[in-house]
Amino acid sequence: MADRKAIENTFTQVDEVQRLWADLSGELICFKHLDGKPFYVSNSVERILGYTPEEFLAQEAARLSPASGEISSINASAGEFAQPPVQQEFVAKNGQRVVLELRDHVIRHEGEAVALMCLARDVTEQQRIIEELRWSNQELTIIHHTQKRLLGVTDRRELLAIALDSVLSAAPYDVGALFEFDLEAMKATRLDAKGPAKGRAEAIASFPLTTQIKDGTIGPDLQTTALLLPPGHSWLSALSGLGLQVSGVLLICHGKPEALAVLASIEPFKRDTFRLFQLIGNLVAHAIDNSYLHSVIENLTIIDTDTGLYNRSYIERYLAHEERVIQRFARSATIVRIGLPTYRNLLETREQERADHVVSEAARLVKANIRASDLLGRYKEDEFLLYLPETSETGALAMLGRCQQLLEHHNRRRNAEQPEIVVTFGVASLANTERTLQDLIDEAGEKLAERKA
Repeated sequence: MADRKAIENTFTQVDEVQRLWADLSGELICFKHLDGKPFYVSNSVERILGYTPEEFLAQEAARLSPASGEISSINASAGEFAQPPVQQEFVAKNGQRVVLELRDHVIRHEGEAVALMCLARDVTEQQRIIEELRWSNQELTIIHHTQKRLLGVTDRRELLAIALDSVLSAAPYDVGALFEFDLEAMKATRLDAKGPAKGRAEAIASFPLTTQIKDGTIGPDLQTTALLLPPGHSWLSALSGLGLQVSGVLLICHGKPEALAVLASIEPFKRDTFRLFQLIGNLVAHAIDNSYLHSVIENLTIIDTDTGLYNRSYIERYLAHEERVIQRFARSATIVRIGLPTYRNLLETREQERADHVVSEAARLVKANIRASDLLGRYKEDEFLLYLPETSETGALAMLGRCQQLLEHHNRRRNAEQPEIVVTFGVASLANTERTLQDLIDEAGEKLAERKA
């Protein structure tokens, strides 16, 4: 007991030296008995944590002690340090978070451990920078991975699935769900739901979005972007009863909502996470926008703009592929060439608008009467080509009879100012593999020419 008192008196006498050391080094110094109980803390504690030495000794100093059992080996050690450096979080007097790096030094007298000196260094800013660098690296990794996955993808639903996967990979969320918007039906349809808490995922999946989708809700300024819906947003109010932090990323293309990723987490969202949400959302929103442009450009190369049917270039590529299938599996097929004499007559009398009406209406009426497996395209300016796979000539003539009835019905009901739609047919069928589809096209063309004559 006397020895302990003497040690304490000695430390009190060198207080001014320790204060000077602490002020110069920026470190907090605390002396502790071997049982870990503090009995001295330097004045620098007030600068670092806002407490006076007396307040700190009474409230927080016990947290500067190493974990139970770590001091018991001090006497058996000849080393200087009682334990490796550890980092511990403290709350300063003003409520701010402060991270201290703690390291205990063994003080010896005549070779025997008599006390511990704890040096505490403020590493809050260092930890903040390390955390920012770590998060930035994770952010870049996720963004890079998302960009790689988006490359070459044009399917809208696949793009939306990538969006959900990427956002969920940003942080350990409990659940996530993705909704696709149907603006015509004014409702949202669930695409996918993920997460370990299946019950909560189902609750999010049944989120009543129908009443939330209104024209003008988004605003005319937003064309193609990702709109962040933070916790508490009115669109997410229906999920407030789940006991979770709920956020969302709304993907907008051409000013219309495309999809909403709804995310729920037990832990509060970090501010940096919201930035990542928006970055991923923007990438996917622009990818969806690009997919629309891709489909438009693709249609321009294969679709006839006047009729909406496939153009001749696509017909020829398609039939070249079908030729190989027919030759391999010995399948039957029929080619029909459909002439439009009314269209030609109107062009000769310089009635372009009425001629365009005839060709578009004829395309619509014929297309309404064919199967999904059939191919209808504009082969010439005044002629369609119809490809009927696995169809005999008898089956083709029956189908053409129905088309003729439909056209006659249309002509009877047409406005007096509208031109009559007249069509002629040339039919050729493939019964064996000795002939090619080109042979059928030529034969059907000859029959069509005979009818025109």
